[in-house]
Amino acid sequence: QYGSPRTIVNLLQRTGRSGHSMSRVSHVIILAESPLDAAESMVIADMALKGRLEPPTVEHKPFDVLALQILGILLEKGEATVDEIYDIARKSVFYRSLSREELTKVIAILRRNRLVKASGNKVYRLRKAWRQYYSYLSMIPEVDEVKLVNVTDGSVIGTLDANFSAEYVEAGAKFIFKGEPWEVVSYDSEAVYVKPAGQVKARIPWWEGEYIPVPYPVALQVSSLLYTVSEWIRRGIGVSQISDMLMSKYPADREACKAVATLVRDQLRSTGTVPSPDTILVEYTNGAIIVHSFIGHRANSALARASAYHVSLKTGDAVKTCYSAYGFALMPEVPVDFRLEDVKAETITEYFRASSEMSKRFSRKLLQVAYRFGSLAKPVEPAMVDPLQLVVKFKGGIEYQEAFKEEESFTSNPARAAEILDMIQKGKIKVLYVKTQKPSPLAEYILSKPSFKVKAVYKVSHEALKGLEGMILEKLARKPMTSRELASLLGVESERVRSILIDLKSRGLVYDILFTDRLERVWFVSPTPRGAEVHVDYETVRKAVQRIFNVELETGESLLKLLGRAGPLRASWLTRMGVAGMDTVRSIVKSLTSKRKVSLFLVRPGQEPFIVTPEYHRVFASSYRESLDSRDEMILKALKLQGDFKELCKRLRIKPRFVRDSLVRLQKAGLTVYDGESWHLYEDYWGHPFEKVENATIELVRLLLMSGPKRPSWLMNVTGLSPADIYSALASIPDARRIIVKFRSGYRRMYCLQSFILQL
Repeated sequence: QYGSPRTIVNLLQRTGRSGHSMSRVSHVIILAESPLDAAESMVIADMALKGRLEPPTVEHKPFDVLALQILGILLEKGEATVDEIYDIARKSVFYRSLSREELTKVIAILRRNRLVKASGNKVYRLRKAWRQYYSYLSMIPEVDEVKLVNVTDGSVIGTLDANFSAEYVEAGAKFIFKGEPWEVVSYDSEAVYVKPAGQVKARIPWWEGEYIPVPYPVALQVSSLLYTVSEWIRRGIGVSQISDMLMSKYPADREACKAVATLVRDQLRSTGTVPSPDTILVEYTNGAIIVHSFIGHRANSALARASAYHVSLKTGDAVKTCYSAYGFALMPEVPVDFRLEDVKAETITEYFRASSEMSKRFSRKLLQVAYRFGSLAKPVEPAMVDPLQLVVKFKGGIEYQEAFKEEESFTSNPARAAEILDMIQKGKIKVLYVKTQKPSPLAEYILSKPSFKVKAVYKVSHEALKGLEGMILEKLARKPMTSRELASLLGVESERVRSILIDLKSRGLVYDILFTDRLERVWFVSPTPRGAEVHVDYETVRKAVQRIFNVELETGESLLKLLGRAGPLRASWLTRMGVAGMDTVRSIVKSLTSKRKVSLFLVRPGQEPFIVTPEYHRVFASSYRESLDSRDEMILKALKLQGDFKELCKRLRIKPRFVRDSLVRLQKAGLTVYDGESWHLYEDYWGHPFEKVENATIELVRLLLMSGPKRPSWLMNVTGLSPADIYSALASIPDARRIIVKFRSGYRRMYCLQSFILQL
């Protein structure tokens, strides 16, 4: 067994894979990954030998399973009464406490989703029930994967578990994959784009073992073991002798016992103490707050999220956090005086749920539950779903409750966390605070875990709450609403409410989503300062793009005005939008090139060129880092003497395609210009020397977004720029926004400017 098995039951199950016969004995060897891993493995092995197994963790009354079984009963019988279904369900130990009201709610969900129909006390199956039942026979969710792409050469180096990607991947994040450290450049629904990160301490992707949480009793025993060793060290017993003492007590070899003793010795040197079953240690180091609480994965998960939310409420900023079975870390953006005693037991569940419901992990869980109820039709890409919209759609419903029930049954344990805080408030558990110059050994272990950010929903002073702004924020924090609904609720004019919302949005306190199916803009309290993100169908986008191109193209001036409004264009776009026929476009472009008002920019030989103004040409040419060879320099010299393309090929005795390739490279270096027929020197054509544009890549991407939404892959294709350049530019454009567009083939994430969202 490589690494700790995490639970006693898991160890015994894996041990049972050896010695598969009545006459043989099963054996197992655990290869520990670290000193703390060794301590955990020693405790688990000792508890296994003593037969101290964990009780099974089960979820009582899982309503999504009940919904599926109701469909199964109806598929078998065709119809059934509510009483029959209730009697069958109650025979299962998991539904012994099921109430008739709860069953009625589940049936109502199935009716709403058109899987069953009901008449009086009878329930009948509908045709959709067959597909729903056989699609979700297994409660094990499908594991999605995303590609991992090296932006330096475009190669696919592997795949990442979508759970790891959803929770922890962000620009700048570092992790280890196939033994090498990588840094995230950007990501989308299909791939994570990374570059080599050099020699850094990085997190490991979420392997299957991360789903097995270390239970509270094991963590408590590890705490007891470390505290016992610390007492031996205080009495002056050496590491070698402690190793012998541990070997006599636990089924471990000398190296493992020595590693544990050394870990405790180094921890004592750093913090002066180690956590114990009745002591929690809080360590302040390098701006981070490390809480050494040996209470298991699930309790620390809840306590970490609730504590981060508590700090975020105080500061108003996002708080980065990570956790393990033996504690959690808070990494606030600004220094903060954190006291664990200030986190109250009665607020744990509220803070935990508030911090969790906006996380990508919870949105994936809520999606899975919604699928099982038939409340959402697959496939919906999790990356394409805004957590805010999911919360708005399902909050207060059975799907939402069931997702949190599943979360609190298997992943987190806010009840245990509240119990620990209650024991702190009653003085049964002491909290010690220390400051260290650098992270202690136990702190380094916690900090090595994957981190994520928690942002409080809102932070408003009591003074602000007295005014209309505060009242609006308070109402929106409870339930997202339209400005019309807010105005009606507060008894205020709609225009006044709308102007306040716009001001709050500019300060990053509220956030709006345009729901095109309702033709309404719904306002939320912002988890992060951001602009509007629109979920819209392709037809709506197409009509909005047509409005940009709604001009009569008859003269050169009309084309120049369109270029100023829509950025660089291709002739085929104009004909596709019905602006003018191809002959008309070519005639107008030829007229403008003869007057040196526009040129044609070729990104690649053979591709359709962009119609560009002098300013656009500078941006294009400044975006590329072309390295010229001797042939390019020779062709440039020849161009100064003879501008005709055919004459160049003839005199230089070089194949036309090679000459064209060189001229395109020279154009991208800001040395040549193409007018559709001939090539010219830049200075001769425009009348001034070429000057590079600062941040040209960012400006080029922004220019291309002026004509409407674009996919990142399209931007890469037409510009020839790398994924890293494109995503970096999109992240740097202040008014760039992501929109999710529904095509016939599925959903696509696209980018546009804020002005286009106003068009929608």
